[in-house]
Amino acid sequence: MELGALKSLIQPVLDERKLRFMDLKWVQDGHTRILQLQIMYPDGTMDVDTCGEASQAVSDLLDRSPLAESEYYLEVCSPGAERPLTTDEDLHLAVEGYVHVLLLHPIEKSLEHEGKLLAFDGTQLTIEIMIKSRKKIITVAKENLVKARLAVKL
Repeated sequence: MELGALKSLIQPVLDERKLRFMDLKWVQDGHTRILQLQIMYPDGTMDVDTCGEASQAVSDLLDRSPLAESEYYLEVCSPGAERPLTTDEDLHLAVEGYVHVLLLHPIEKSLEHEGKLLAFDGTQLTIEIMIKSRKKIITVAKENLVKARLAVKL
């Protein structure tokens, strides 16, 4: 089964539980094929119990699908502490959080910055960064953004 068809099959199970579909991919670990489903709540959180409940529901569904003929493991997990921010909704949820951005054109002589995302208005991000132990506010136009992800501040 193609990933698109699998996503369509799984989406109603996630919708029932008010879970956001983040990613679905095949992962190879040695000779083991793993179908990895990444999910989270709309507010960006996730917990182990919910992953377990979603795993059971999705597994029951896949056992009745053409995929039942294949040998694989299902892994249901959160997208992680440094998950990509790929949509406007992701960026809005990340406001007040710590982010890493990769830029097309440099700002402050750098194509990469990490800092606190202060605001996102749909067209630009306002980020508080540190340059030589001094706080600085930069504005990044959405068109200048190559990649953005949550970051863990050490």
